[in-house]
Amino acid sequence: MPKMYGPSDGVHFPPHNFIIAISMTCRPVSLLALLFVLQLLLSSHTCWAAEQMTHELMGMLKQVDYLSERNDYERALPIIEAAVKKYPNSYDARVKRGFVLSNLEEEEKGIEDYLWALKQRPNDSVVAQHLATAYYQMSKLEPALKYINLALANSDSKAKTANYFMIKKDIFRQMRRCKEAQQCVSEAVKLFPAPHWYLERLKLAAINGDWKTVLSDSEHLLPLMPKFNPKILQLRAQGLVGLKRYEEAEKLLNDLIKKTPDNRDFLMERSKLYAAIGKKDLAQKDLKTVKQIDESL
Repeated sequence: MPKMYGPSDGVHFPPHNFIIAISMTCRPVSLLALLFVLQLLLSSHTCWAAEQMTHELMGMLKQVDYLSERNDYERALPIIEAAVKKYPNSYDARVKRGFVLSNLEEEEKGIEDYLWALKQRPNDSVVAQHLATAYYQMSKLEPALKYINLALANSDSKAKTANYFMIKKDIFRQMRRCKEAQQCVSEAVKLFPAPHWYLERLKLAAINGDWKTVLSDSEHLLPLMPKFNPKILQLRAQGLVGLKRYEEAEKLLNDLIKKTPDNRDFLMERSKLYAAIGKKDLAQKDLKTVKQIDESL
């Protein structure tokens, strides 16, 4: 029987001949067993390398998040650029770079990253929303509308949906499509009845001449937003005039002007009211007072 050589016989095998060494120093084994051992060695090395890469990338992305939360995009940019250079196929890295670039007013470069990401995951509503925002910032309203609709179609939570409707409101407002903007806010407040969103709808309703909504929203908001009561009451007066409830409007404005006689907005609203009911002398008197207030400022 042939002698089996090993280290005790002064025979040493270099590392790259590891498998040959096994075959020479052990009992005969099958090729399948040798391949299995090799596969284990390679897979363990691959897993270790992957873990190292993931750990490094996650550390870089956390730094970017930290700086982005503080609006420090200039310091975040070189970090995220390095991350994308080292891990060009990282979805998160590309999305975060798009976000950083967009906030540095480099929307076109940011859009390139967002489009790449959306190609990988077509149903990612957050990336679609980022695209809509980037196009909106560039005043490219049609693609902005396209991508915010995509975000709405793929939204997976009420909070996201409500926020997407408010972004869509801004797009419609910029397009001077105020009725559709008001509809968007209505959809948002159904999901989250936030007072500041009600205030947005109140303003749009006044622009659109939707006086019933003006009265209902103003009544709802007065106890909730005392800081904004002057503006809310001004819009409420407009609503009363719009519905031809002139006596109520006059009483409201008289009470407001009595408390704050130098409030030009209330005086302007009463002047419009007097003009609507044919009291031209009183309308001119209020306009004259407004002019005097403006000259004193």
